[in-house]
Amino acid sequence: MANMEKSHESNNVINLPGPSNVNCNTWNRDVGYTSTIDTGSQPPEYHQIVPTLRSNVEQMRKCISIDLLSASQREANFLRMIDRKAPILYQQSVIENAVRRYECFWLPMQAAQPDVRNIPPLDVHWVWHCHMLSPIHYQQDCETICGTMIDHKLLSSDEIQQRYEQSVSIWQSFCGDEPYDFLSSKMNNHQSYQSRSSYDIAAAAQRQRNFNYQISLPHYTSPKFISDAVERYLNFLLLKQTYTDQFLTPCYDFDIVWHTHQVHPHSYLRDCTAIFGWLMKHDDTVNDRNKNSKLLKGEAMTKRLWAAHFQTGFWRRGSMYRGHPAPSFLGFEAQDLSSITYGQVHIPSITLREIPLQREQVRLKLLYGNKKVTTFNADLTSKQVTKSGFSLVWQPTENSASPSVVKFPFERRNPKELSLELELFDKVFLQKKDVV
Repeated sequence: MANMEKSHESNNVINLPGPSNVNCNTWNRDVGYTSTIDTGSQPPEYHQIVPTLRSNVEQMRKCISIDLLSASQREANFLRMIDRKAPILYQQSVIENAVRRYECFWLPMQAAQPDVRNIPPLDVHWVWHCHMLSPIHYQQDCETICGTMIDHKLLSSDEIQQRYEQSVSIWQSFCGDEPYDFLSSKMNNHQSYQSRSSYDIAAAAQRQRNFNYQISLPHYTSPKFISDAVERYLNFLLLKQTYTDQFLTPCYDFDIVWHTHQVHPHSYLRDCTAIFGWLMKHDDTVNDRNKNSKLLKGEAMTKRLWAAHFQTGFWRRGSMYRGHPAPSFLGFEAQDLSSITYGQVHIPSITLREIPLQREQVRLKLLYGNKKVTTFNADLTSKQVTKSGFSLVWQPTENSASPSVVKFPFERRNPKELSLELELFDKVFLQKKDVV
């Protein structure tokens, strides 16, 4: 779970907006939006709950310069793609190689030819995404590596399709022999590379794996769910603007909205400067959930302040911590397979297609090693079959207790072959005739 704290590392300090005179629509070329407040206004005593927040939700909404609803849906889709289609991107060697490609090629290329529509290789995009979720480190590291903070925008699926080939071409022209496809990149040749970032991007990628699990439920792509989460994120910003030095923690529904905001780094800097006067820190390293931990104390404080200022509850169904990541459904990692010693094989259905010769009876034997597992029989005469090429399917019925037509045990240390024997024949009393 990430948290929100004031950063004292930014020099972009401006006066905070008050409830009656917030103005987030004026523009300053150097720091973004600007606003003013009575210099006599003092921050509240933090052990007390103040009667009024420093702004209202509509004033806060005007300070946000991107469409958080559509962008958050794209963020959820991106994370789903990473988590379900490319789990290799969680492997340490792949991440370390991606950091090299990101720092040595992608950031310099974007600094030389800035275009938020350029699509990075998937491994580079993943570590870039993780880096942006530490906005203060990201700003500092970009300035160190390439002299300027590189912007990013979450693109729609149509935009990605339209720009993909051009992005590959731009990469190839700038990066020379470094392949666009990360699976073609030779990782072992770059083990000595030392990252120039002040942030441990590889460790961040592992933490984000846990976050991805928390938000990998179907409702995180629902427009209504995300729309409500955006409103809750605005409430969260209102609390932080008023209770500036408090350690506040989000629920996962508006935490993904916060992440979405951060991965538009230029907008996030402008908006934070307008709202707070500084670039707001995001820290996802506070994950201890033991009693009296900083995280749980922060959550309790956030809940208390939320209840004091808003009509809706802080906790929301489908938005809270749901435990450590579970193994992938119907999936195994290498270490899982290596630890298996025995188990059961389940066969959900068997289909016999294109029976070559017409006969009255079919018998199918399933053998594991030299031992018969089961036999399937079919009487074709009752089916009024008149031509060859007939297909048979054995599968569980609606009333079956098991979802499999057959199951049998196996031992990994003693592997055996699975084989089939098929008989096609005409039947006479106590005999088989013309067995094929």
